[in-house]
Amino acid sequence: MNAPDREECYVLDASEVKMVAQEDAKITNAVNFTIAKEDHTVGNLLVSQLLKYSDVRFAGYRIPHPLEYILMIKLQTDGKKRDPIEAITQATKDRISELDQLKAEFEKAKNVFQGRTDVDAPEYDEMM
Repeated sequence: MNAPDREECYVLDASEVKMVAQEDAKITNAVNFTIAKEDHTVGNLLVSQLLKYSDVRFAGYRIPHPLEYILMIKLQTDGKKRDPIEAITQATKDRISELDQLKAEFEKAKNVFQGRTDVDAPEYDEMM
């Protein structure tokens, strides 16, 4: 079959770099980020967080080709509060914090659920 190995989608080769930042020559305070082995999940998470910041003028991403595992993000800030590299770093930290909170809430709910007796727990057929 022509399909590439699944590992090619997320495992970096020894010669690959995870992220490259290149200043945009035409737009002030703009940087083009190329992230290897990532897809729409990470692109949407980062861009949606970046767009919440008041100093971000533009944030967008694209996947150049479905068979190339590359995510490209263009980010422009107003340059007053922070530069694009600081903005994407903060967006990453904010999303990690949100995911840590989600994980903690999930673990708490799981522990409550597992603490139930079998009488309290709904049957599988009842849930469907």
